Amino acid sequence: AWEVDDDVPEEVKGARVNEISKLQHEIALGVNRRLIGTTERTLVEGPSRKTDEKYAGRTDTNKVVIFTPSSELPG
Repeated sequence: AWEVDDDVPEEVKGARVNEISKLQHEIALGVNRRLIGTTERTLVEGPSRKTDEKYAGRTDTNKVVIFTPSSELPG
């Protein structure tokens, strides 16, 4: 394979990665906020890692969700 010299300083690379990470976080936050209050079909995996008072699961699109269980949970 053809090789090209890496002439981008590490400082610039780090700044670019931080910029992309920040943008991705903002996009994901917007997508997730639109889902607040909606009902999603979820495969329940069990209690969340942080507390037994909430459950964790995954939606059809593999999005991890944390929710408070209700008496309506199927067995």
